[in-house]
Amino acid sequence: MFRRLALGVAVLISVIIATVAITAYLQVEPSDGVHPPEVPDKGGGTNRTVMMGLIAGSNSSAPRLLYAAKRGLDEVNAHCQTLGLPWRFDIVEYIAPDPLTQTEVIQNLNAEGVKIMFCEWNSPICSFQTYITLHNITMIGVPDSHCRSHKQIDSVYRMSPNTTEETEALAETLRANGVKAVIVLRDSYSYEYLSTILPREGTDFEEVMEIIHDHTEAEPSVWQDQDAERSRAFMDEVNTKLNELLQRYEPSEVGVVYSFSYVNENLVKEIASHGELQSVTWYTTPLYYANQTLMLSHSDVFAKIHFLSLSLSKPGGDEYLFLEEGYEGSSLYTFDGVPLGSKEAALYDAVKVASLAVIESGSTQGEDLQSEISIVATNYVGATGNMALDANGDRMGSDFDIYGYYDVGGSIQWVIAGHYDSKTGETELFS
Repeated sequence: MFRRLALGVAVLISVIIATVAITAYLQVEPSDGVHPPEVPDKGGGTNRTVMMGLIAGSNSSAPRLLYAAKRGLDEVNAHCQTLGLPWRFDIVEYIAPDPLTQTEVIQNLNAEGVKIMFCEWNSPICSFQTYITLHNITMIGVPDSHCRSHKQIDSVYRMSPNTTEETEALAETLRANGVKAVIVLRDSYSYEYLSTILPREGTDFEEVMEIIHDHTEAEPSVWQDQDAERSRAFMDEVNTKLNELLQRYEPSEVGVVYSFSYVNENLVKEIASHGELQSVTWYTTPLYYANQTLMLSHSDVFAKIHFLSLSLSKPGGDEYLFLEEGYEGSSLYTFDGVPLGSKEAALYDAVKVASLAVIESGSTQGEDLQSEISIVATNYVGATGNMALDANGDRMGSDFDIYGYYDVGGSIQWVIAGHYDSKTGETELFS
């Protein structure tokens, strides 16, 4: 019996010694799950390999986004190697165009131990906040446009401009152009708060009117292309409201804000048939879903209504040139010839900010990265400029260019007409 007891004690001691040895090798507590797994490197030390996840929204955008992400991580890995740091970063890409697929991708990535994810669209941020928080995931979005957060959600960040910034820039552009009265046009699919944030009656402007073109009862194919009768009725109402304002203001003092989520050909045709609608200047936030072919085919109408549109200023500086030059020398650019834009540049910056935060905190867990990401972003200047975030994890300080259709030498061209500087909060309109 004594021998059996001694044998049992010996086995127990062996198990404890083995556990301690493995734990020491991994440099991680058996139950905390904080540090990523380590693998031996060629130099005899250990690398902490971190796999990140990229959730792209379409087959067309995925190659450019993946290029930008890998380009950023290559720089971080080279930085780590130069300084002798043990970290190595990589990224895996999934294409998820709809919420159902996005749910599956996020769950699969989490099951594989991926705790830092980047998404092209806003829906993964908005729809899965509970899951993200529960599983200690860091979700970083670089969508074209998104609403500013109402409150801080653990480990959720947006490193591209938000629509509140856009509307503030647009309001300043209206003021810079001497506008006193505004008509806000929107559809049921555009951001509802545009009419409450932009503009504010009695504060920013003397009068504000809102007119909604409601498509909730129609199929998308109907309200985008075939609702000529409804478009005519809508523009008749706009024309009536505009005439009321023109009784009290000069045409230069009235602005029409077009906040639709798309460009409707029937609405454009109706604008062309109403002379009063062409007597004032029209404004819009970035038209991310605009049909450029449609706009070009009706450029004469857009020129007549002095149509001004905000567009995120093209990134600049050495970081962006490095990113762009590498892309133009790749097979991707040869394949489709589409230049990199602000979204790819924002992702390039975002992966670098997240990686540097991991290095600083020594962790990939969302709760450990919260303070570090904000600190790193505040001090980081990259392809899209400074990445400082506000208390809600939203990016601050985006600059916008103002474009419009103008008659240049007898031809209608889409040219830059002004610039909004986020540092000064002022818009300069070019003559």
